[in-house]
Amino acid sequence: PGKIWGLLARHRALLHFGTTNTSAVVALALEQASLFTAAAVIAAPALVTIVTRPETPILVLAAVAVLVAAILAWRVGPRRKLLVDNLPPARSLLPIVALNGLQWLMSGVAFVLLAVGLGVKLDGPGIVVLASAVPAAVVAGMVAFFAPGGVGVREGVLVLFGAPIVGGTEALAAALILRVLVTVR
Repeated sequence: PGKIWGLLARHRALLHFGTTNTSAVVALALEQASLFTAAAVIAAPALVTIVTRPETPILVLAAVAVLVAAILAWRVGPRRKLLVDNLPPARSLLPIVALNGLQWLMSGVAFVLLAVGLGVKLDGPGIVVLASAVPAAVVAGMVAFFAPGGVGVREGVLVLFGAPIVGGTEALAAALILRVLVTVR
């Protein structure tokens, strides 16, 4: 629910400045789509690391359940035609996805620097996985509607990816410090 308030406020602001309701809904939907697309691309290295873990079948089932729920909501959603009929050309969305990707990369680099600041020694693959875990964690927190602001979910995902690289205690410490820093910024 934490994410929804920001979207509602931006929707209201768009309406206040003369944007039609249709254009506002389409713009916000595209914003979220570009955010999630860029996150998926940047999170790929971290996501690949869980393939060899014993909990992977559970994670895959959970991801499939979320995907099926999203597809069903899309197929039956009353705004589907509204969105499809008002989409801009795909090539105009590429710069937005690229900028979102850059933002995710910078968030990942900040998390790596936080871990290094805690005294963690990282190698090349560890840096890539730890940095790419941030978008996976944030998106997991966004879609976990039961957790306001993704509290606990984001940190759990960061520990899931970070523990094999830096150790469980260090991954948890970095995840909790990141939560505090993001909250008070």
